Amino acid sequence: HARAHRRRAATMSRMGAWALREAAARAREIVLLPVLAVRLAVAVVPTGALWLLKLAQLVAFAVLLLPGFLRIVVWYFASPLVVRSVRYARHPRNMLDLYLPQGADAMELKQHARDPAVVAAVTDSDSGSDDGSGADVGNGREDGMAGKGRSGSAREGRGRPMVVFVPGGVWIIGYKAWGALLGRTLMCAGFVVACVDYRNFPMGSVSAMEEDVTAAVSWALRNAQALGADPSRVVLVGQSAGAHLSALSVCRQAMRVRAERHRADVSHVRSASSGSSPRAAVADSDGGAPQLSEAVAELDEHAAGRAAWRPRALRALVGVSGPYSLDDELVRHFQEHGLHPKLLARIMEGDLRANCPCALVREGSVDARDLPKIALLQGSADASVPSDQCTKLADALEGVDAGGGDKLVCRVYKGATHTSPIIEGPMSGGKDVLIEDIIRAAYGALWEESTAPGGGAGDILHSADGGARIDALSAGAEAEAALAAVQARPLCPRFLVYLARRVMPF
Repeated sequence: HARAHRRRAATMSRMGAWALREAAARAREIVLLPVLAVRLAVAVVPTGALWLLKLAQLVAFAVLLLPGFLRIVVWYFASPLVVRSVRYARHPRNMLDLYLPQGADAMELKQHARDPAVVAAVTDSDSGSDDGSGADVGNGREDGMAGKGRSGSAREGRGRPMVVFVPGGVWIIGYKAWGALLGRTLMCAGFVVACVDYRNFPMGSVSAMEEDVTAAVSWALRNAQALGADPSRVVLVGQSAGAHLSALSVCRQAMRVRAERHRADVSHVRSASSGSSPRAAVADSDGGAPQLSEAVAELDEHAAGRAAWRPRALRALVGVSGPYSLDDELVRHFQEHGLHPKLLARIMEGDLRANCPCALVREGSVDARDLPKIALLQGSADASVPSDQCTKLADALEGVDAGGGDKLVCRVYKGATHTSPIIEGPMSGGKDVLIEDIIRAAYGALWEESTAPGGGAGDILHSADGGARIDALSAGAEAEAALAAVQARPLCPRFLVYLARRVMPF
């Protein structure tokens, strides 16, 4: 009885400590938005008059769309289908918002997400695990909430598709609530949506951000079934800086998978006692990649103690308006638009090449066999990120034989701005081209379109108002029904959305 009493006391103590930590996290969230605003102002003060102009444009943009923003704020805090600030890892910023579709047993899922035992299980299996070995997800492993009592589609069928959304914010002001409009739209289409918060600069540099994104994807893959989603239909979507971090995370995980294959080949060659040297044999098995052993050692040091998953466990990677090639041309473009090269260098830890998805692909660090299907989407009117960024990554992927039109889609949307997919599009309601393509990606239909007669992988230009689209999906009636569901009412008068597009500084 004494031992049982001590165990109960210890459990209550842990629960109390958890409650205090969560209360502190909520308090930090309350002051986070003004802190982000001040941080952005301090970061861009050296750029002077340019950012004063952009600030004026941004204020005008926000005022024009204020009726829609007020409606979405009320919905965000009042809707029973939004579960805010679910912890996915240990750091205070490691929170995500869940958007649950109608009929998804929202109350039951909210209880699962808030269960302290579930949070403890999740944080024990994240990048901060005691044994230092990240949980490798996507190979049959289930942790966290997976396997908990759960009724509905997760048991009865394949479950719903799930989107893990990583918002942008110049690597400085990223925040999970930036995905509220996109999350609301996808939720109406039947998706389970997780909008991820992660450390920003100067709280953390690019390595910390990538670590957080990797941990969030690991959490989603482990817990998809408990959330009523299909673990085989999890799509990673990133926008702007979030697209860069998502692509970087997928590349790092692909490099880790390749490193595991390298070690297995070395072990096999040594045990077989073949005539050739182990290094030469492994180089042959991995396409002759130079200095692979050194790259494996460097990757092991980078990934030690972090979450792990196999990129092919994802249904797809969808990058929206992302900066993937951190070359001199992009650095100059950023400088002209207010992001100083020294600040960018600090964010990227002084090594742009090592944190550049295009460079990792071109240098042979990534094996195309380990990548999921990839869709790269960009607006032609994007002033923040040049529209050729998606084609540069597409060219790099095609150069390493990443499947061409079979696994890769690159699309440019005429007239779309940097924020069209997450603000103007959902605000205006009706058909949204990007949402359609995300849904097509979740069902695999996007790649069927690109390989159909007249389709292509790298030169497709679509109208932002939904023209020149293929209306029917060959992937089945379920996808067609989802497309019909996203035709929402506008949150703001369309003439205000039109004016907002005209003054949008990004």
